[in-house]
Amino acid sequence: MITNKKEYARQKSKEAAERNKKKNENRTTYSEKRCPKCKTIKQPEFFNKDKATKSGLRSECRACKKISREASKEKDEITRKEGVKNMTSGVYLIINLKENKIYVGQSKQIEQRRTNQFSQLRCERHQNKQLQEDFTRLGEESFEHQIYQELDKDDVLSIKIKELETIRKFRDDGWSLYNSEGK
Repeated sequence: MITNKKEYARQKSKEAAERNKKKNENRTTYSEKRCPKCKTIKQPEFFNKDKATKSGLRSECRACKKISREASKEKDEITRKEGVKNMTSGVYLIINLKENKIYVGQSKQIEQRRTNQFSQLRCERHQNKQLQEDFTRLGEESFEHQIYQELDKDDVLSIKIKELETIRKFRDDGWSLYNSEGK
């Protein structure tokens, strides 16, 4: 029985090899190929392989592909930096509307931080266990996110100090805080 399976596998392997051989015979081989980007004629070794094409080679040469890849990286980096520039930095609050509890936080990118915080809360992975329990029990509609104070992005130390001052202020005003510093 085992020899039959082995023989069957050998036969299938031979058939696949023959199919590939026929496929490669039908493939057009080039001694030279023109790159549509740089519009130069080059030898096939200057092109990456691509089994999906008739020629078996990519349309653009390696040099042009490298240039387009680097340009794409630069564009992505510029887009990322622009996104960071447009973000608000400072101190924010997550307010439990039903139980009047507050979580005070700080970030150089408050909008992105809000998205991350609520995503963690929805997935039940937030680092603050008390906030997570209340969020799970009361639901997202019971919580509100607010920007408390906008600050300069470049001054990280002042953002952290302002967060601690805000925690003390709310604690002194009698608010119940989720922050461990607020207890």
